[in-house]
Amino acid sequence: METHRFTLILVLVLFITFIIVFTDILYGVAYNLIPSIIFITVFIAYYVFWSRNRFYGEELRLATIYTSLLFIPTWFLTGLFFELGLNTSILNIFSYTLNIVFTISYVLGCEVFRRILVDNIGVKDNNVKALIVSTITTILYMKLLGLTEINLSTLSLYIIFMGYNYVTTMISILNGFKNQVSYILPIYTMINLSPLQPILNILMKRVVLGLILIVQSFILVITLYRERKIRVRRRYFTERMKRFKELFEYTLLILSIIILVLYIIGYRPLVIISGSMNPTINVGDVVVIDINDRRPGESDIIAFTALNNVIVHRVVYSYERNNKLFYITKGDANKEIDPWVVEGKQVLGKVVLTIPYLGNPTILIRKYIGDPMKVTSIAISLLLFSIIYSMFKKTVYIL
Repeated sequence: METHRFTLILVLVLFITFIIVFTDILYGVAYNLIPSIIFITVFIAYYVFWSRNRFYGEELRLATIYTSLLFIPTWFLTGLFFELGLNTSILNIFSYTLNIVFTISYVLGCEVFRRILVDNIGVKDNNVKALIVSTITTILYMKLLGLTEINLSTLSLYIIFMGYNYVTTMISILNGFKNQVSYILPIYTMINLSPLQPILNILMKRVVLGLILIVQSFILVITLYRERKIRVRRRYFTERMKRFKELFEYTLLILSIIILVLYIIGYRPLVIISGSMNPTINVGDVVVIDINDRRPGESDIIAFTALNNVIVHRVVYSYERNNKLFYITKGDANKEIDPWVVEGKQVLGKVVLTIPYLGNPTILIRKYIGDPMKVTSIAISLLLFSIIYSMFKKTVYIL
């Protein structure tokens, strides 16, 4: 009876505090300080008086710590590969300090809530339980990241962080409260508080976060197999269908990695949406440009910026003036040369590959749905989450 009363009190306190945070009824210092005090108090109360740690082995506990710490150098290395930007919140030391306290306390409060859900949701299947709990906690964490609306731009990020919360919930189920906190706290702290942040576009950020998550999950799942403390889950599909599903998922994963590597070394895809280069390049084709090659010769096809657009045309003449290169361009389907002169700094790269028809889905998405980059990021996020779920589903039996 005391257990239920204690749990109910914690849930009510957390629920009221989350309402306070989500409704923004507090202002200034009070917005950060009052919820922080409540979250820390709840965490201490739960950790001291009621938390129970279950361990499936020292190896799994260490793997949890290593996979969490893996996020920190990878996040910085990503910034070094692309570009690092300053976290503007550190410009005001007082506000940054309050943000540190609020972020850490918010994570601790969310993790107490996660553990209470894990202990009290009456679902025997741990995979289903993890999906339910991770959905709820993802909504809570999106407020911490400043994403309170679900739309085409934010949906892919919701899916990626649901993957992180799914893994955290699995750690909670298999290895206890202490280890779930040690896994997720550095991740959200790094994303929210790191003084230097990678500058990535919407797609690359999802891909990088997803690939880090897959590596972490792979390490944890391999550790679970090695310890042999849990049974392998019963197969739900025929052997042939399961192999096809695995082949499809990992093929797409490998393609994503290849695209990421090509992006890093300087290759960029562009979808052709006009017929000015017919018949050499048609509407719906995808061209790949090499951004490292910005000194094209005559007859080379280049991508450049003009009139606030990216244009792909052929160089018909080039000249140098005042130590600067200039290019005269023309579309193969046009009778006249372009009415502008392209300066060297406007050149984005030289076309090195043309893939017919590959861009047609992008054109259809742009026409009927919206930004193709956002739709693609959602698709990749769903793929990455399905891989994570599949890895744990095949490992974790109903305990």
